[in-house]
Amino acid sequence: MLALKLQLAPPVFGRSIFTRCEGFLEDTDHQHSLSWLTDVLDETEYHSTMDFVLCTVLPKFRPACIAFYEDEGPQLVKMLSSTRIERIDGILLQVLTNAWRHHDNERGCPGRD
Repeated sequence: MLALKLQLAPPVFGRSIFTRCEGFLEDTDHQHSLSWLTDVLDETEYHSTMDFVLCTVLPKFRPACIAFYEDEGPQLVKMLSSTRIERIDGILLQVLTNAWRHHDNERGCPGRD
Protein backbone atom coordinates (compact mmCIF):
# COMPACT_ATOMS: atom_id res chain seq x y z
CA MET A 1 0.00 0.00 0.00
CA LEU A 2 2.76 2.49 0.90
CA ALA A 3 4.64 1.68 -2.30
CA LEU A 4 1.70 2.98 -4.30
CA LYS A 5 1.55 6.12 -2.20
CA LEU A 6 5.23 6.77 -2.87
CA GLN A 7 4.65 6.35 -6.59
CA LEU A 8 1.51 8.47 -6.66
CA ALA A 9 2.79 11.28 -4.46
CA PRO A 10 6.09 12.56 -5.81
CA PRO A 11 8.64 13.58 -3.22
CA VAL A 12 8.52 17.19 -2.08
CA PHE A 13 12.02 18.60 -2.09
CA GLY A 14 13.57 21.43 -0.15
CA ARG A 15 12.05 20.60 3.22
CA SER A 16 14.28 17.88 4.65
CA ILE A 17 17.14 18.25 7.09
CA PHE A 18 18.89 15.49 5.11
CA THR A 19 19.84 17.72 2.19
CA ARG A 20 22.38 15.47 0.45
CA CYS A 21 20.02 12.52 0.46
CA GLU A 22 17.15 14.70 -0.70
CA GLY A 23 19.33 16.16 -3.46
CA PHE A 24 20.18 12.64 -4.64
CA LEU A 25 16.47 11.79 -4.86
CA GLU A 26 15.66 14.90 -6.91
CA ASP A 27 16.96 12.95 -9.91
CA THR A 28 13.99 10.83 -10.98
CA ASP A 29 16.30 8.00 -12.00
CA HIS A 30 17.73 7.93 -8.48
CA GLN A 31 14.22 7.48 -7.12
CA HIS A 32 14.47 3.88 -8.31
CA SER A 33 16.64 3.36 -5.23
CA LEU A 34 13.43 3.54 -3.20
CA SER A 35 12.13 0.36 -4.80
CA TRP A 36 14.21 -1.94 -2.62
CA LEU A 37 12.94 -0.21 0.52
CA THR A 38 9.40 -1.29 -0.30
CA ASP A 39 10.46 -4.85 0.56
CA VAL A 40 10.63 -3.85 4.23
CA LEU A 41 7.47 -1.75 4.50
CA ASP A 42 5.60 -1.38 7.71
CA GLU A 43 2.04 -0.14 8.02
CA THR A 44 2.98 3.43 8.93
CA GLU A 45 1.80 6.16 6.61
CA TYR A 46 4.76 8.49 6.51
CA HIS A 47 4.27 12.19 5.85
CA SER A 48 7.25 12.44 3.54
CA THR A 49 9.55 10.30 1.44
CA MET A 50 12.48 11.29 3.66
CA ASP A 51 10.62 10.15 6.80
CA PHE A 52 9.99 6.84 5.06
CA VAL A 53 13.67 6.50 4.09
CA LEU A 54 14.93 7.46 7.56
CA CYS A 55 12.60 5.12 9.46
CA THR A 56 13.19 2.23 7.08
CA VAL A 57 16.98 2.52 7.03
CA LEU A 58 17.34 3.54 10.69
CA PRO A 59 14.26 2.17 12.48
CA LYS A 60 15.39 3.52 15.85
CA PHE A 61 14.02 6.90 14.65
CA ARG A 62 10.54 5.51 14.00
CA PRO A 63 9.22 6.17 17.55
CA ALA A 64 10.36 9.82 17.37
CA CYS A 65 8.77 10.20 13.94
CA ILE A 66 5.46 8.73 15.09
CA ALA A 67 5.52 10.86 18.26
CA PHE A 68 5.94 13.97 16.10
CA TYR A 69 3.05 12.91 13.85
CA GLU A 70 0.85 12.53 16.94
CA ASP A 71 1.92 15.94 18.33
CA GLU A 72 3.72 14.20 21.17
CA GLY A 73 7.30 14.97 20.25
CA PRO A 74 9.56 17.55 18.63
CA GLN A 75 10.87 17.63 15.08
CA LEU A 76 14.16 15.78 14.57
CA VAL A 77 15.92 19.05 13.77
CA LYS A 78 15.25 20.09 17.38
CA MET A 79 16.50 16.75 18.77
CA LEU A 80 19.72 16.25 16.80
CA SER A 81 22.94 18.21 16.53
CA SER A 82 24.04 19.43 13.12
CA THR A 83 26.94 16.95 13.28
CA ARG A 84 24.56 14.05 13.87
CA ILE A 85 22.25 15.24 11.09
CA GLU A 86 25.22 15.30 8.69
CA ARG A 87 26.25 11.80 9.77
CA ILE A 88 22.73 10.42 9.29
CA ASP A 89 22.44 12.20 5.95
CA GLY A 90 25.64 10.46 4.83
CA ILE A 91 24.34 7.06 5.94
CA LEU A 92 21.04 7.52 4.11
CA LEU A 93 22.82 8.76 1.00
CA GLN A 94 25.16 5.77 0.98
CA VAL A 95 22.29 3.31 1.39
CA LEU A 96 20.26 4.94 -1.40
CA THR A 97 23.29 5.16 -3.69
CA ASN A 98 24.03 1.47 -3.19
CA ALA A 99 20.37 0.59 -3.75
CA TRP A 100 20.33 2.65 -6.96
CA ARG A 101 23.48 0.92 -8.22
CA HIS A 102 21.97 -2.47 -7.40
CA HIS A 103 18.83 -1.47 -9.28
CA ASP A 104 20.93 -0.37 -12.27
CA ASN A 105 22.84 -3.66 -12.26
CA GLU A 106 19.54 -5.52 -12.35
CA ARG A 107 18.47 -3.38 -15.32
CA GLY A 108 21.73 -4.12 -17.13
CA CYS A 109 23.37 -0.72 -16.58
CA PRO A 110 26.38 -1.70 -14.42
CA GLY A 111 29.06 0.84 -13.59
CA ARG A 112 26.92 3.91 -14.14
CA ASP A 113 27.38 6.68 -11.53
